[in-house]
Amino acid sequence: MGHVHLIVKDAQASKQLWLKLLGTAPASDTSLDGVSMPGMYVWFHQAAPTGGTDGSTIRDLGVRVRDLQAVLERAARAGFYCRSTSRHSAYILAPENVMLELTEDPRMTSDAAADHIHLFVTDLVAARQWYTTRFGNPIPGTRLDFIQSDDPMAPTKGRSVDHIGFEVDNLRTYLDGLEAAGTKFEIGMQGLPGLRPKQVFLVDPWGTRIELTERPGYSSP
Repeated sequence: MGHVHLIVKDAQASKQLWLKLLGTAPASDTSLDGVSMPGMYVWFHQAAPTGGTDGSTIRDLGVRVRDLQAVLERAARAGFYCRSTSRHSAYILAPENVMLELTEDPRMTSDAAADHIHLFVTDLVAARQWYTTRFGNPIPGTRLDFIQSDDPMAPTKGRSVDHIGFEVDNLRTYLDGLEAAGTKFEIGMQGLPGLRPKQVFLVDPWGTRIELTERPGYSSP
């Protein structure tokens, strides 16, 4: 898992917030608005989201930080909701109602790094099988943690965390394997102009939207 795509009302303001609040870096791919931290890119699309992470299949984005207290102080000054769960972990409700779960790791060499994404599913065994069958075991990149939900949650499409993304080397060959496994695609393969990659969208059985991209010369953050 290499990126998440957020729908935000002001892409530049959101980008600056992630840079200043968490200490992320500007993304090296300038064809999109985004930031990077070890393990994940965060891309911003300017539009009005239909809702936040609350009630969605994506519960939160997990980030490891080197100095939790400093991040919480910056968040409090900016007026964000903060809740410490222990001495070394906390939640911040970021703009567009995106819940961030922060865990302190003072051994880090960067200020922030991707840690996990929590996904609500109604069947833990089926979810692990669905993802590992399609993306490998272990699932590459940022860790996906599944949480049992007795009731279905709202799909992510159109919400503040619209989708998660995987980068693959040969998209056409990869799609052949997914089709053989019975995968249905929301949007078929398309080539985008300039530096933009070929891409495909699909939705997991519980409502999380997933983007697959082929980026020549791609390197993980």
